[in-house]
Amino acid sequence: MQPTKTLANYVEESQFSDFPEEVVQKATNCILDAVGCAIGGAQTTVGKQYVVLAKELDGKRESTLIGDGNKVTMVNASYANTQLGNVLDFDDVVSHPYSGAHPGGAIIHSALAVGEAAGVSGREILTAVVMGYEVSLRIARAIHSTCEIGGVRDVLLNSGHKVFGAAVAAGALMGLNRAKLLNAFGIAGSSVPGTAPGTSRQTRGRPHAVYSVKGNFGLYAMIGTLSALQAREGLTGSNDILDGNVFWTKSGALGCGYTELTRNLGREYEIMKVGFKPVPCCRWTHGAITAVWNALEGRSIVPNDIQELMLIGTPRQQTYAWDSMLEAEFSTPCAVAMAILGGEPGPDWYITGRFQDQDVRELAKKVKFFPDPEADDVFVKYGLIQCTAKIKTKTGKLVTGQCVYMKGEPENPLSDAELERKFLANSVGILGQKQARQLMASLRCLSKAGQDLHSVVALLGPQEGLKSSKSGGL
Repeated sequence: MQPTKTLANYVEESQFSDFPEEVVQKATNCILDAVGCAIGGAQTTVGKQYVVLAKELDGKRESTLIGDGNKVTMVNASYANTQLGNVLDFDDVVSHPYSGAHPGGAIIHSALAVGEAAGVSGREILTAVVMGYEVSLRIARAIHSTCEIGGVRDVLLNSGHKVFGAAVAAGALMGLNRAKLLNAFGIAGSSVPGTAPGTSRQTRGRPHAVYSVKGNFGLYAMIGTLSALQAREGLTGSNDILDGNVFWTKSGALGCGYTELTRNLGREYEIMKVGFKPVPCCRWTHGAITAVWNALEGRSIVPNDIQELMLIGTPRQQTYAWDSMLEAEFSTPCAVAMAILGGEPGPDWYITGRFQDQDVRELAKKVKFFPDPEADDVFVKYGLIQCTAKIKTKTGKLVTGQCVYMKGEPENPLSDAELERKFLANSVGILGQKQARQLMASLRCLSKAGQDLHSVVALLGPQEGLKSSKSGGL
């Protein structure tokens, strides 16, 4: 069995016409969501810091900084734009239990950065993105890593697969042949940061320290793009990096299901398992939010009427104290309070300071957590975050809701209208209503014959007079 060569063959031989219509539509939605999240992140203080950093890493001006409009090298753009997309923690998710989160950022922003520099078509971008997801998420689903913490079985999160998604997207758009793709795989896989992965239960029942640099997913985009560039110039890497245990050991995985790397390749599309978040906060908070929304069934509720809000089966991100935007994103009590109190989910949750308001903090204090071993087992086996919410009012009324599939997951998806509303919420503050809608329409047209990136690139930064005056959310 030679899975590395099989995957490289797939990348070299795949064409846009091979993909079913629903796969192309899903890839279009992934790109739309990723660009919107990056524009939203560019409005925050942390996002602006990434833009400044990318400009300081000076070089050839070939790829656009999203939300800013200036050009930097393709490698720096892939890094900075991936980081921007994760600032609000609003970017895509997948239910593989071992893969970490946010699979698309490194793939999509590497593809857009390299594609802009290479002057490719929209269909070539979509093709590269689909292949990037397929390779990356097959590696993710092959990762087998469990551990015991406090006598409870849990998983070790691993993000090493992201370098391959970025390398595939970049390499495909650079026109790498099979031999050079294999070298790109080898270079990327041997360059994965050799640090131990985190566990999903690190945040159980205690405050969780959060920093401006979270997963540093832009580093994976940079490594993948640079690996493709190195391979293009004739540098070599292991041609069987996935076949043995070198990559898996280096990336911190405890095992590999090798057959998962190529099972149903070209027939079963991993990109179809990607979901989109409805609110800008950590995925661990979304089970609780979905359960609360299901309990309320669309009805509004006066926060002062709530006596207690019980969450059963959400043992992580329990912190009740937050000062910064990043800390708020990783607080389930804060996220639930914000979701109940309303307001358009997006950068305005943070850059307006709404997350600091007293009514948010008071409602968050009413959130209580209770364990559910069955929900824990479901996560370890399937990567699903399930939760039950019970809202008790001061009059003694009790309403209950459950989350089996979180809002935004493929089994409970955002509608096209909801996804577009999310894009506009992320984009209007920095681009203005007209330009944001023009950009959305251009992204929607990527699959049309003859469509290139020019109409997209021209709209990625604010045009004259549209620069936002809003300050960042720290």
